[in-house]
Amino acid sequence: MNVQTEGLVLRQIQTINGRRMITILTERFGKIHAGTSLTERGKSKAALALRPFTHGQYELYINHQNYHLHQGETIQNFFKLGENIDKYMYGAYALEFADRVLVEEQPAKEFFRLVLDYLKALENREKMFQTLLLAFQWKALQISGQQPQLKNCIRCDAQEKMEYFSIEEGGVLCKSCRENKDADTNVSLIYPINGGIIDAIQYFLDTPIRELEKVGITSEMAASLKILVEPYMKYHLDMKELKSERFFMEQ
Repeated sequence: MNVQTEGLVLRQIQTINGRRMITILTERFGKIHAGTSLTERGKSKAALALRPFTHGQYELYINHQNYHLHQGETIQNFFKLGENIDKYMYGAYALEFADRVLVEEQPAKEFFRLVLDYLKALENREKMFQTLLLAFQWKALQISGQQPQLKNCIRCDAQEKMEYFSIEEGGVLCKSCRENKDADTNVSLIYPINGGIIDAIQYFLDTPIRELEKVGITSEMAASLKILVEPYMKYHLDMKELKSERFFMEQ
């Protein structure tokens, strides 16, 4: 069966006999691995469409859940990110994140659009790239169904004195519940917070990422949000460290 779909190339590897295996985040089928005999040599539409950071229209042949890519045409590429090492690494993180988190052949249309919007906003941005990254991370959690509870205490449902955030329980804790913690509670996964941090997370969750292109937060706020989002993703998405994360650790 021949089908067409929009997609974003996440990565590619060369296999035997000159064939390549392309990992594509598609609009119709989610993340797939497609074999192809197409080559990157030359400047044909198909050659350019094989490269990571390319958003394209792809023609696939499906046979018993195996995908073969036999034509591609670029809609947009994000190769200019490579002109700035910071932008490139922030973009590479999104591709690696999608490849690591998404289950193969599971619908992921909303995540597909999130990654595209993130790359477009990143390409147009000149500084404070971490703001966009944090927005991407929180929104990825939201799409994955792991959005934290922010308006009420995760234990008693109170709406006042939200002074802590529990990674393990997935949301905010009031002061009383934190002080009356259970003996088996993992206190290393409970972090003190303030109203500003809660508001920032909620703003990222509520605002389309394309509208955050020119929004920036302070380095102090970014650091506070990073302390929460990284262990939250590792705990709730069962994520191990990404290779691209090492770049951020060195900054």
